[in-house]
Amino acid sequence: MKKVLLASTALVLSAGIAAAEVSVGGDGRMGIRQLADGADDLLFSSRIRISFSASGETDAGLAFGGSIRADNAVGGAAGTAGNVFVEGTFGKLSMGDVDGAAQQATGHVSGVGYTGLGDLHESTFITGGQDPTALYEYSTGDLSFYLSAGQQETIDDELAVGVSYGMGGFTVGLGYETTDLIDVDGSGTVTAGDAEDVSHVVATVSAAFGDATVKALYGSADFDVTGGGSDDGDQWAISLDYVFGATTVTVFYTDDEELLGAEAYGIGVAYDLGGGAAIKAGYAQNETIDADGFELGITMSF
Repeated sequence: MKKVLLASTALVLSAGIAAAEVSVGGDGRMGIRQLADGADDLLFSSRIRISFSASGETDAGLAFGGSIRADNAVGGAAGTAGNVFVEGTFGKLSMGDVDGAAQQATGHVSGVGYTGLGDLHESTFITGGQDPTALYEYSTGDLSFYLSAGQQETIDDELAVGVSYGMGGFTVGLGYETTDLIDVDGSGTVTAGDAEDVSHVVATVSAAFGDATVKALYGSADFDVTGGGSDDGDQWAISLDYVFGATTVTVFYTDDEELLGAEAYGIGVAYDLGGGAAIKAGYAQNETIDADGFELGITMSF
């Protein structure tokens, strides 16, 4: 439950503001886990994060605001964490730690566990990682458009576009993104084997059938390899969520080996306790390194 900390003070201190509000929320989790990373240790894992959101509106009806977690305060001051936005009839423009347009339009398939078990369900997106990222969104009816730009040294190093359409329980998304360089080995410099001039097309389809929801993703990338030659790579993923009462069962499979990820599958169950708390358990197998992991814990939303 979010608590309002400040609502009317900004009205007194700032001219031209029709409404202003700052609220605080957060999330927490605790449990035991063994990640699918080849290690055999069973570990305790817990965390709590406090988040702040702020919003306001000018006399002319222009909405503005932002959000930040307490543990990201330093990054928020530098524009590499949290985000700020302005929104009106023209759409919404956000800047900071935001996903690229292709990811906004498509997203990942469902994951399992109370921490995500290494996020093996996540697919590879090549933009949105160089913050501050600028994201523009515009929706009309069931149709949404996205445009984003990220930067390393110049603002045009990362560009992406996306579109999504939802009708009833059926949603489709399509994205295109391009970037100058992916630092494959994480060295911070261009070295042999890094990917240059990368382009990526990704599409998703999601459909709800009663208590079941199925989502599928496919992506294809073309890139030049530093040191000579060109290559391409594909990825795909699928998940199924089935809800009965307060319980949700999830299964996923993903094959992202050609785009810096892993081939993996998992199964999990979540039980909603009400009030923002849930018990979650999951099992995942990382086929790429032949390792499995599991976890059991409780998640909390404040």
